[in-house]
Amino acid sequence: MEFEIHTHSDDQVKELARALAINAANRGVGLLDYGKAESVSLAKQEDGTLIGGLFVIPREELTAEIMFVVLEQFEHQGVATRLVEQVVRELLEGKYQKVQASVAKDTASERVLQKNGFGPEYENGPYRMMAKRKDTV
Repeated sequence: MEFEIHTHSDDQVKELARALAINAANRGVGLLDYGKAESVSLAKQEDGTLIGGLFVIPREELTAEIMFVVLEQFEHQGVATRLVEQVVRELLEGKYQKVQASVAKDTASERVLQKNGFGPEYENGPYRMMAKRKDTV
């Protein structure tokens, strides 16, 4: 499937982000912190059809958390894998040393993260996966 990814950090994208979060919630996927996102990367087809998005939420110093969702009719077509790949690369080449995501085990979301170099990080609380910049320990 052909699509483009554009990252936005302005107010005009908040309505699209809200629509993605509502779509996800209607399918039982929680994107609770989407309103705290510093940027949203949207995947759109050539005709402008929105197919998915990835939210970047700043956390502790030099760490960002990502949350991603793909509209149901576009799942299992590589959209999430490509979104995560592009955005995480940009984040780790930029100001962040770590990128984390909380996902359920044994899910398509976990496999997307594994394909993009994320590994488990065990803490009290939700199951987290982490990707780190190569120059950090």
